[in-house]
Amino acid sequence: MGGNVLALLAGAETVKSNAVRKVFRNGAYYIKLDRRAGRSFYGEFRAAEVCRAAGIEVVEHLACGRSADGACLVTRAAENFIEAASLFRTRQRWELYESFAAFLGRLLASGLYHPDLHPGNILIDPETAECRLVDLHGVRRRT
Repeated sequence: MGGNVLALLAGAETVKSNAVRKVFRNGAYYIKLDRRAGRSFYGEFRAAEVCRAAGIEVVEHLACGRSADGACLVTRAAENFIEAASLFRTRQRWELYESFAAFLGRLLASGLYHPDLHPGNILIDPETAECRLVDLHGVRRRT
């Protein structure tokens, strides 16, 4: 991995991990690493552009790259946002549910397909009720 990514990883906390992927957070950044050679996050990076063009808010994708060691994707943390999944575990203000439902409606109307769509992949700001889509691998136009 490049020096900039290694610098971001210094002092980063592991958010989640499996046999081939790890996600780290370092302050205002998330770093997703895939240790498999030949992998790329370019599709996910490009999907963010497609979503934004369709009017679907996403977390800010800053950089992606790959090397012989694997691939990485860097996104900016959405400060103050929580997973929409938490709406279903606690009592929340009604407007948060309405915003979540409206966001899903916009996503469906946009003609985009998210193969891993679930409340954990939608973030919501409890103060503004703004929603953002995350984990965009495989997002594409429905055919």
